[in-house]
Amino acid sequence: APRIAVGSYPEETTPASEPLPLRRFSRDEVQRMVDAEVLIEGAPVELLEGWLVRKMTFNPPHHVVVALLIQAFAHCLPSGWHFRAPGTVVTANSEPEPDGMILRGTIRDYTARHPEPADIALVIEVADSSLRLDRTLKAALYAGNRVAVYWIVNINDRQIEVYADPTGPAAQARYRSRQDYGMGETVPVVIEGQEATRIAVADVLP
Repeated sequence: APRIAVGSYPEETTPASEPLPLRRFSRDEVQRMVDAEVLIEGAPVELLEGWLVRKMTFNPPHHVVVALLIQAFAHCLPSGWHFRAPGTVVTANSEPEPDGMILRGTIRDYTARHPEPADIALVIEVADSSLRLDRTLKAALYAGNRVAVYWIVNINDRQIEVYADPTGPAAQARYRSRQDYGMGETVPVVIEGQEATRIAVADVLP
């Protein structure tokens, strides 16, 4: 079967009067495309709300932030929780790949399956070129699936954006609360409504 490249249509070559040939896919359809080698396994795309979205290229600061997050969370979480970076989350019609998560249970609990939203206390995206996507489509996805707390580690603005109080499933799912923390501040790590520890912004930014 021919392989397909997933990308975006160049604006200047897309006639404004003609609808783009777009459709949404289910998780099963995407898996069948991978099995048939129509979509290459490991291709730089994520399934977000049925859309195959191209992942941004990670630059050196992005990798550094992920490594710093792993270091910061290594020994500060309460019993019964652990930190994973990066990972895959499974929802009804999405498989986002956040840069970090606090998950219920132990590492080995997820040997046979990916985490689901109910397993997650906190989900983290590291943003530079991906900031718009992280603030819109991904925020709506996590809020719609009731992930309690969502962080965006905003490299460009040197801050951590903390989103909380998700609407759950809604026509326009969103987080009702946002608070930004800058350099010199510490961010509360909230697990099931309780502050478990605090992370210094400066400890996770390059």
